[in-house]
Amino acid sequence: ADPYRWLEELDSQETRRWIDAQNVVTNAYLAQVEDRPAIQAQLARLWNYERFG
Repeated sequence: ADPYRWLEELDSQETRRWIDAQNVVTNAYLAQVEDRPAIQAQLARLWNYERFG
């Protein structure tokens, strides 16, 4: 059995609370990464390419 199956219910308040709590932890960690602006800029450049279809 999948203990995280309940997270597939995207409209659930419980799922929303879990996501919000995870985002708090993640954003706190990422805020401490000194090179984050440079990494973001590099990723933006790499993702900026012509797309077809």
